[in-house]
Formats: sequence, structure tokens, C-alpha cells
Amino acid sequence: MPKSQLKLSFSILQFSKQVFLVFCALVNCAIQATEFSGELYRIPLSVASNGSVQSLPPLRSGPSQLQSFPAIYEGDQRASVELSAIPIHGGLEKAYLLGLGFSIDSSHYVRAITTMQRADGIIIRPSLEGTMEQRLNQPELRPGDCNDCNSLSDAAYFAALNYVGNYRNILPRTGIESRPIPFEVSGGITLKYFLEELEGMDYFAQNFNADAGIAIRLFWGFNPTSRQSDRDILMHVNGFELLQSTQLSRLGDETLAEEAIASRFTYGLSWIEYLPKLKSRIGLGLQQELNSGSWPNMGIEWWLLERLGMRMGASSNRFAAGTSLHYRFVTLDYAIQYNSLASTLYQLSLQMGF
Repeated sequence: MPKSQLKLSFSILQFSKQVFLVFCALVNCAIQATEFSGELYRIPLSVASNGSVQSLPPLRSGPSQLQSFPAIYEGDQRASVELSAIPIHGGLEKAYLLGLGFSIDSSHYVRAITTMQRADGIIIRPSLEGTMEQRLNQPELRPGDCNDCNSLSDAAYFAALNYVGNYRNILPRTGIESRPIPFEVSGGITLKYFLEELEGMDYFAQNFNADAGIAIRLFWGFNPTSRQSDRDILMHVNGFELLQSTQLSRLGDETLAEEAIASRFTYGLSWIEYLPKLKSRIGLGLQQELNSGSWPNMGIEWWLLERLGMRMGASSNRFAAGTSLHYRFVTLDYAIQYNSLASTLYQLSLQMGF
């Protein structure tokens, strides 16, 4: 074999080896290390959904709702753009979101989001000297001001791509006197990726994962004459972090593959009632995480004239409320959350649909 071909083959082999090592780390081929909670995947990023603590799918959908409801798309927009600013962790960090949604046709939808989460001014303090008792008795051992301490910035980036497909049909009649009940079955899958780095320290981490869900909607109040339904029942089951992939981390020259993120499963039920005389619609919903051992998320959402929306919800450790204003192609969502850590978070998003 000529020397040039031998050199090329060796380069290809080295490149293939690197690709294989990265792939193995992502799909759990590598050695397991410390536990990784996957917290970045669990932070709810939809302002409309946060107003009801993810207890029911919002009656007016946006791209960011793919994170909690991968198989449900509400709305009649051909395309939509969403921008959000979401404080988290008691306001110490903020997440900025850009979401895009596109309706291929009446049965197929594509949504995508990308977010940046950042926390600045993380101070690295030196180790304390002596014991607690010694520091109490010797003031010179107590920590002083940290003006000369180094500080870090934690930057995390998250991206997700979602596809939803619908199938519609009519339940067969049980008798001559029975009425037809249309139904819709939808399925969705989300591919997602995150990357995190500490600026000021040579630390880097990444993970690739997937979500999936299925939903069944019964148009229980369907009127054959008007071809409209004034009462819908929605049932959905969702699975999150399904790939059981490991997190690939690097600290300096050392690379680790940490434990796979634990999968989560949720199931929910919503009742949607249309009130023509009041020119409004109302939704009630419950959602429970499997094996969580806590109370289900419960919430309510109400829309008047398809212009003003109001919602609230509660779970075992959170209470939330929110409102929406919709005019023509613009929707403004606002939510306030109070959690068990006694912190109050205010969230805002702007959505444009075309």
C-alpha cells in the first residue's frame, strides 16, 4: 500500500475511534460515574404552561409547550415565533427562549426551541481554616471579604426539535339512535440536546436525549349539524428522557461519562367546555407523574372572546397563576409562580402567529 494511502487510512481510523468514543458515552457504553440528575431537562420553559403548573395543555398553543406535552398542538397558526424571559432558581439565573412552530398541513406540525440559561458571579471561596470552635475563638481564622476571589459564569444551552402527527376518525355507532363521536389520536417525538460550560474553569458537559407522547381527544359534544363540538375530553401519556443516555463531561484533560438520566412518565386528563352564550371556553386538567408519590398537578384555564385568557394551578410544592392577551397575530403570556422555597418568579413571553 502506498505511504499516502496508509497515512489516510490511519487518519480515518483515528477519527472513527473518536466518533465511536463520543457515541458510546452518549448511549451508555462508557464506564458509569457519579449521578447526573438532568435538571436542565426538567426546568419548565413554557410561560403559558407554567401559569397552570403544567396541569393541562394550554388552550392556545406555542412552540415551548413541546417540553411538557410532546404530542399535543393547539391552535390554528400556520407558523409561530415565541420569545421568553424566564427567571429560575429564585431569580439567581435566567433562561432566554426562542421558539419556532410550523404547520406542514392540518395533521402534521413541527416545533423547535432553543434556550440559553446563565448565572454570573459564582464566587470561588477558599477553604475555611480550623474547626468551627477555633473560628469562634480566633477571629483571624474567620472568612473575610472575598474581593480577590475568582468568579465563574455558568452558561447552559438547550435545543429541542419536535414532530407531531394527527389521525382523525369517527367512533362507530352503537345503535341507530346513537350519535357519531369524532376522535383524534396524536403522537409526538422530541429530540433534545444540552451543553453546559463553566467560564473561568475548564469544564464542559453535554447530553442528547428524547421524549415521546401520545394523546387521544374525544369530541364528545360534536353536533352533526354545525359540525362543531362544545365539549372535548383529552387524555395523554408522556415519556421523558427515554434514551437513558449518559452525560459526557470533561474537566481539564479528564473525560467522564456520568450515570444516565432517570426517565419520567406522566399521564393527564383534561375537560374542555365551550360556552357559546358567554363567548368563552374553559379547561380543567390533572396531570400526575408516575411513581412520584405526590399530589397531581391541578389547574384551570379560561378564555373570553379568544382575546383574554386566565389560568391558575397548584401542585404539591407550587402555586401559580397567569394571564394571556391575544390580538390578531400577537399573544402576550404572563405567569407568576410561588414555590416551596419561598421564592416568587415572574415570567413573560411574546408569541406571534401567522
